[in-house]
Amino acid sequence: MTSGDLATRYLTEVSNERDPERRRKAIEGLFDEAIRYVDQDGPVDGREAFIRRIDDLAALMGPATLFSLKRPAQGVDDLLVFHWQLGTPDDDPVLGGSDVAIVRNGRITRLYAVLD
Repeated sequence: MTSGDLATRYLTEVSNERDPERRRKAIEGLFDEAIRYVDQDGPVDGREAFIRRIDDLAALMGPATLFSLKRPAQGVDDLLVFHWQLGTPDDDPVLGGSDVAIVRNGRITRLYAVLD
């Protein structure tokens, strides 16, 4: 899987997925069990804590609100960087940011989200 594929799958199957069970399955496939995720709300450690954080974020999003890539993801060795935006298809984005991930054995082991 390319870095672009991994970033796209994360946004599509995790961040934009509204069904909690499908989202959980995607997280189990894309993220290491010992994932460390850090955003402006602080760190969470472990896949279960990450799932709870993503579930909480999903609950805040409107039905038409979607994440999308601003430009193609970039990967160097085990580092993945991608820039995203959040909004509805008919309006300007309401939020943007960048994610930096460490990938090992095809799974994200560390993910840092930084808001613009």
